[in-house]
Amino acid sequence: MQNINNAKHLFEIDNEIIYLNCAMMSPLLKSVKEAGIKTLERRAKPWSLTVQGWFGDAEVLRSKASKIFQTSEDNVAIIPSASHFYLFKIFS
Repeated sequence: MQNINNAKHLFEIDNEIIYLNCAMMSPLLKSVKEAGIKTLERRAKPWSLTVQGWFGDAEVLRSKASKIFQTSEDNVAIIPSASHFYLFKIFS
């Protein structure tokens, strides 16, 4: 059995803390926190976003999701909410 402390350095958890409540909210990986901060910094200046900056990450995510679900990238859609998809289906 792998020792849980092997991954503890990946999170911002003090050494004296043992965090067990992951049913509702788990601690973030440091890498996830850094990605979130980077995204918020980009989002703070929307006028500076390029098309690649706006859609590029979504295309990377679609590609990775398609591999997880063992399907084509064309079968994966990233939309802001279910209602947007519903409206798209009605008007297309």
